[in-house]
Amino acid sequence: SFPKRAGSANYKTTFSASLGDGEDLDPVTLVQIPDRPMHNEKDGGWFELLDDLEGQLLGVCDGSVGVSDIMTQFAAMEEEENFEKISEQDQILLENILRR
Repeated sequence: SFPKRAGSANYKTTFSASLGDGEDLDPVTLVQIPDRPMHNEKDGGWFELLDDLEGQLLGVCDGSVGVSDIMTQFAAMEEEENFEKISEQDQILLENILRR
């Protein structure tokens, strides 16, 4: 399977800084994919990413990279390793990748 997002993706990161010690920097990454079926022009069509993994997956899902290559890229695995012998942490990562 070669996952493919619906068209090009535009990213932007915003943050708010308080006047205090700088500890209150909370960056928010937004993405805009005008060709996606659920695109809504409300707020310019921008929606917040759940986390960095979601943003990275959107970046690599252009239809040219297979799921196994994506998993190898994100997991601590060698290309020759078999998916039958992966760690519990990599199993959770794989489930997160497939769910998104």
